[in-house]
This record gives sequence, structure tokens and C-alpha cells, in this order.
Amino acid sequence: EELLPFAHLAVVSGNPPPAVGEDFCGRLVARAREMDVAVLVDLHETHLREALLAGPAILTPNLTELSWLAGRSLSIPSEVVDYSRELVAGGVGAVLTTLGAEGALLVTADTAFRVLAPQVDVVSAVGAGDCAVAGWVAAGAWGLPLRDQARWAVAAGSACCLHTEAAALHREELESLLARTSVSDL
Repeated sequence: EELLPFAHLAVVSGNPPPAVGEDFCGRLVARAREMDVAVLVDLHETHLREALLAGPAILTPNLTELSWLAGRSLSIPSEVVDYSRELVAGGVGAVLTTLGAEGALLVTADTAFRVLAPQVDVVSAVGAGDCAVAGWVAAGAWGLPLRDQARWAVAAGSACCLHTEAAALHREELESLLARTSVSDL
């Protein structure tokens, strides 16, 4: 909490230990918002729902997590976009739903984009979601628009899949994949 006054963005991700309670992430998001710090949320199930209630700036679920939130399977792209719009109307700034090899869908109050992932020979997808978050955050720190932040997220997630090490990124591979990652309006 003492670092929040120096932050522009806080990332709340991972699997919190049970001892912190199910509402911990929601309280953390709410506290950051009180201090005018944008929050990116990349959590699972109950922690995701609690953080969602606090209205994060960006929510980055995968399709399984978004479907869990919705309480039903969601088709790509129509139902994912529709449900993401509901979340945005409810106070979330943007929803970036990662779709593995199919890329991602980004929904804000004003726009909806589909980001197509470049084809890669997947060695391991472990850490790909974390790398996608890192790509999003880095592009945002450079002041890139949301459309490009989404491209960076998908390219970084794809680059991670080229290695056995979890969350491995190599600059040359990332730059090559970024050139092959496309975005289209929905």
C-alpha cells in the first residue's frame, strides 16, 4: 500500500494464498482505485469475481475464466464481446480476453477489436498469460494506444509458447511475432 502513491498501474495477478481470504484481491483493487491507480486484474475464479466488483481498469481473463464469470460457455467472438460489454457497462474499463492460438478480443466502452495471433509451433503454453500481461503493461508504459497494447499482449503470449521455460521472452522473437500479429475492428 505504501508504494501505491508512486504507481500509475498496479497488476493484481496470480493465485493468492488461502490465508488472505477470498475478498483480498477485491480490497486491493478498491484501495488502489481510491488512490487513483489503475489496476490490471489477471486472477482466477473467486478472486477474479471479487476483484471485478471493485471495477479494475483492465481485466485479462482467458476464455475459460470469462465463461466461468458468465456462468456459461461463451462463443467467439459474439458472446465474448457481448458479455465483455456487460462487464464494461458494470464498471470495468476494458476486457482483454485471451484465446490461445486464436489471439484475443479487446472490448472497451467505445470499441471492440480482434487480435489474431501469429502461427507458432507451441512448445509449452505455461506462462503465456503472464507474458501477455507483460506485453500489455510494457506497451502501455510506452504510451501506445489500446489497439497496440493488445497486439503486444498477443505477440508476447505467442513468444512465450516457443520455449519450455515458463514465461520466457526473447526480444528478437517478440519483434518478429509482433510484425505478424494483426488487429481488426469488430
